[in-house]
Amino acid sequence: MMKVLIYEKNEKEAGVFEAFIRKRIKRSEVYKCYNVKDALYISMMVDVDLFIINACPEAENRYDPLGLKFIEYIRKHESTKFTPVIVTSKLYDDYNSVIKELCCNAYIEKPFDLESNEETIDYCIKLAEHVYEKRKYSPGLLFLKDKDAIRVINEKDVFWVEKHTHDFIFHGWHEEIEVDRRAADIVIKKLDKRRFITVGRSDIINIDHVEYIKGSTVTFDRGHISISIGKGAASKLRFYLDEKKMIH
Repeated sequence: MMKVLIYEKNEKEAGVFEAFIRKRIKRSEVYKCYNVKDALYISMMVDVDLFIINACPEAENRYDPLGLKFIEYIRKHESTKFTPVIVTSKLYDDYNSVIKELCCNAYIEKPFDLESNEETIDYCIKLAEHVYEKRKYSPGLLFLKDKDAIRVINEKDVFWVEKHTHDFIFHGWHEEIEVDRRAADIVIKKLDKRRFITVGRSDIINIDHVEYIKGSTVTFDRGHISISIGKGAASKLRFYLDEKKMIH
């Protein structure tokens, strides 16, 4: 599923763009952000395939410095260096300088006339599809929002995710990070399904770190940490561990 991030301060215009994108991309997940803080957070948590960024505030006839800073941030990071970016602005005359300096892929003038820009948008969608198809999984950093701070942990160091009603706890070898459920849901979608297996209602286990399972007790391969899971969850986990010959 392709993921599109829209940074647009005007909620109505963001909705118009979202509806248009959903018509053009059959399977898409659209994140609408009305401030740069949320846009930065989503870009860290999600593998975005296409950015649509407002670079001109509604009430002023100049570029939005935060919008430009956000684009600069995107281009500095390896994971988003080549991700397509559509810039929306009222300042058509400065479009060429934006393309040159920030390596954006297209420009759409405000107020939007999306129908006349179909070809431009389709071009960027094709670029995004190419990036999406070529992206290969490699374990990387997870950015977890713990209360008011953002904590960073390597995905490969997470051996167990414990689910509760209102939050998730990510258990690493050297730390535990408690994350609000809504924020955690975004991170959970990023976890590699080949390694992280949901067993039961309250546990997600990284099978790469399971030393063995005995009865309903799972023992991990570092520090001999053990947890208890339900019988049904244990049965499901055995299915995944059988090929590794870890069952005792």
